[in-house]
Amino acid sequence: MVRRLKRILPANGGKSLLVMAEDPFRRLGPTTLSSDLVTSGADGIIVGTTRSGEAASLLCDERPPALLVSLFWSQSVGRDQSRVVPLAHEASGSGASAVVTLFCVGHARDEDEADNLSFVARIIDDCDEVSMPTLVCAVPLGERASKENYADCVGLAARMVSEAGAKCAAIPYTGSVESVRKLIDVINIPTFIMELESGLSRGQPSCGLDDLLSSVLHTGACGLVLSASAEPGGIQRIKQAKSRLCGGDAL
Repeated sequence: MVRRLKRILPANGGKSLLVMAEDPFRRLGPTTLSSDLVTSGADGIIVGTTRSGEAASLLCDERPPALLVSLFWSQSVGRDQSRVVPLAHEASGSGASAVVTLFCVGHARDEDEADNLSFVARIIDDCDEVSMPTLVCAVPLGERASKENYADCVGLAARMVSEAGAKCAAIPYTGSVESVRKLIDVINIPTFIMELESGLSRGQPSCGLDDLLSSVLHTGACGLVLSASAEPGGIQRIKQAKSRLCGGDAL
């Protein structure tokens, strides 16, 4: 597991850049796994289970970017644990360095949050069996999330995934560098800052690339999870983020 973690976590106090080529909320289609994306400077690329074979053929050695495979909870899967694909074993066989999943708080029904957490815990346990690290994205999403409690919801979700045994977490921007710093300081596992689609959830603060980079560079965050974009300039945006993370300048 340590070898795999080293592929996605920064060395010597640096900052990692992971690129999510799948939309975890199913609002956007997957980003094409082009050679430009592979050579964009990302330390890791996150793809869904259906594309892990395709990605493995592009990311086939120990050089960056690493392959991360995602599996995201849905209500239909959450209540039937027998339907959960044995992702850890498949990911290990494809050469993945980590499995990525999602935990949301703010559901109107407590049962949905419990089902989601049960799913995440199952993934973590299965991954531990094959020494596969887990990166869990902790996101407020639902009727109970609001502008007033957004940062508290993020902190609660991150603590819950840490207690469930996740090896890394990813949290969204919470409105300021200081609020992000306070959360990072009390989350006891390596934590990334995660870009979310604008307006995804109630109370979600607006932010741009500068805000995300500042939240990584001026806190104890270990890196940034950036959404890949099929729009013109998407690859250049990834390269810009990597350059600024390496240079330490978010201004």
